Order: sequence, then C-alpha cells, then structure tokens
Amino acid sequence: MIQPHQEPLPQVGFSSCRAVGLEGRSLAVNVVRSGGSGAATVQLTHIPGTATPGADYTAPATQTLSWAAGDMAPKQIVIPIASDGAPEPVETFRLQLGNPQPADMDISPHALLEVRILDGDAQGFGDGFEEDCPE
Repeated sequence: MIQPHQEPLPQVGFSSCRAVGLEGRSLAVNVVRSGGSGAATVQLTHIPGTATPGADYTAPATQTLSWAAGDMAPKQIVIPIASDGAPEPVETFRLQLGNPQPADMDISPHALLEVRILDGDAQGFGDGFEEDCPE
C-alpha cells in the first residue's frame, strides 16, 4: 500500500510476454519503466531456443539497460532476423531481465519475453506483439 506522498516502487519489464518477428526483417523490442524517479538499471540476457543464433537471428549481447534519474523513456533492442529462403516451422528464443537496481525494483509481470520467428513467405503474417500471455 502506498502511503500519502510516498513514491511508488519502480517497475521495469518488456511491453509484452511474446513478440513475433518475420524472417528478413528486424524486430524492435521495448523495455518499459514506470514508477520511481531515481536512477535504475536492469540486465538483459539472451536465452537460445529452437532458433539458431547467428543463422536465424543476431542475438543481442548481454547488456545493462540504464535509466538516469527522471528518465522514463523505453529502451529499445533491435534484433535482425535472417532470411534463408527455405520454408521452416516457427522457431523461438527468449530474452530475460534480471539483476534490477535498485534491488527493490519490480521486474514483473513481463521479465521474460518469448520471441517467435515466422517464415513470412510461408505464414503470411505481419510482425508485432501478441497480447495472449500465459499466467
């Protein structure tokens, strides 16, 4: 419960729990911050899945995302998705947030992002974020 004149605890997370990228395009993933006004950081890591880093996509480096005091702007990570021209099933990898600073910063509900790579020619879908997240 927030007391009168008490600032809410900072929260940071992905804007959704899933994202879809098309082969041959880049996928922009946003990490958003709310609450709190002091400086904050969170570590971003990559978790391989069925998609092959370097062949199917360019894996983002493990990195620290930083917000200066008063900065509420989203941080964007751009991930190039390769196109190999061969029909393929949906492939996946994940991005995860951890090690928040300040330590009481909440990194839920979306601290883990599943990225699905679609063969755009075979699937016929656009890229973007899905809102149907598991509990």
